[in-house]
Amino acid sequence: MIEAPSIAEHHITGNAKLFANRYDMVDSLCNRSWDTVVEVGVAFGDFSKFLIRKMQPKRFVAIDTFVLTEDGECMGKPVSGKLNGMDHEAFFRQQVPEAEVIKALSFVGLAQVEGDLDFVYLDAGHTYEEIAQDLDVATRKLAPRGCIVVNDYVIGDTVHMPGAGEYGVVRAVNEMVTNGGWKITGFALEKNMYCDIALRRG
Repeated sequence: MIEAPSIAEHHITGNAKLFANRYDMVDSLCNRSWDTVVEVGVAFGDFSKFLIRKMQPKRFVAIDTFVLTEDGECMGKPVSGKLNGMDHEAFFRQQVPEAEVIKALSFVGLAQVEGDLDFVYLDAGHTYEEIAQDLDVATRKLAPRGCIVVNDYVIGDTVHMPGAGEYGVVRAVNEMVTNGGWKITGFALEKNMYCDIALRRG
């Protein structure tokens, strides 16, 4: 296990805020207009609908491999009955018809989105290699005033999939921040500590 770098005070913006949950954090961002909002890892589309309703982007892009099946699991819970007999992608398209859908691995899908990205929500692979690759692509495509929010800023999954192994999210995010150019602007709590962290260029 490689330890994550430590965050220092100068890595956090002066107006950074702590939020009770990710919904409140997104709500706080809605004092500006958003052109392209991207969600990576969309599950059943519930959070996608919230992002669209609150942020009202000109363009919403959903990226996922869409591999959920009725006899499978999502976050350690059975999927059974949730897809209404449809495959995952068809179900999502029905739930979020306004979304531009890209079926691909996270970093591949991010690279395919044309133009600058104003907001990216990352909730795909959780190994260090996966999230580091996603952050690399997202940061290169992000608009100057853009924001990245990373879900599951936690060392590992002890609730949904105990024994699934160590997450690399904390290490990847902390390396990105401590290597310079990025600062933490917000932190959102979650009851099981699957927290969200918001990042902007410093």
